Amino acid sequence: MAANEIFDWEAYLGETMPEEERKAWDAKFAQDNAEQETRRAEQIRKWPGLHPVADGGTVEDGATIDLLTAAWQHMDDIRWQVGPMELVEALAERASGLANRLLAGIKSVMNRRDENTSVFVGVDDEEGRDVITVTAWSAGGCWRPRAWWVTCAWYPEIDEYGEVRLAPVWGARLAVRGNGVTVFEDTEHGPLPQLVARWYQGWEARRAIRDRLGASQPDAPEQALPMEEFLSTLPASTVI
Repeated sequence: MAANEIFDWEAYLGETMPEEERKAWDAKFAQDNAEQETRRAEQIRKWPGLHPVADGGTVEDGATIDLLTAAWQHMDDIRWQVGPMELVEALAERASGLANRLLAGIKSVMNRRDENTSVFVGVDDEEGRDVITVTAWSAGGCWRPRAWWVTCAWYPEIDEYGEVRLAPVWGARLAVRGNGVTVFEDTEHGPLPQLVARWYQGWEARRAIRDRLGASQPDAPEQALPMEEFLSTLPASTVI
């Protein structure tokens, strides 16, 4: 924009907007509001479980979004063409509501500093197969107060090319504490276990680098913290 150009609304600073201009602005504002309400109504109709509404699927704070499978079924037009993070982002764009909290929680998991995260890793034998179970939690980060707790289990595998693969055993559970609490559950076929596996492999890689450099590691908990216990320790002022 040139230095001598001004926006329409700037022309009326300090003086009364002409009646015709005011009516045009009011009409545009009303139209935008109507379009937003129409979009929200469609989102609630299509994804009732992701919106705290009076009917059609009430979601109370602390409720479990029982298996995100129903949400992913509405995403079949792109589900098999995009990666797991892109799928969650698309859900948030289309459904809004608690899908926004799901996306925010996943991003917090992926980006939270190791010093602000507690991670417990257990390795067990299940009928001759190793099972890695990871439980991680964070009460907040350096820049964001969002708290979360996540757990997932995988069968670790090394393919013919030497690549380490993590195959989900039963899915994943993610609790996100904002101005309320929502617990998201996904099956082993959903994107959540894949995203948690991506984060976990990065976490192990960072530990290996610190070991190579002789650097100290963040304190590790002696056991996994149950989700209910973690959520009960959070202050009421925690916001999303």
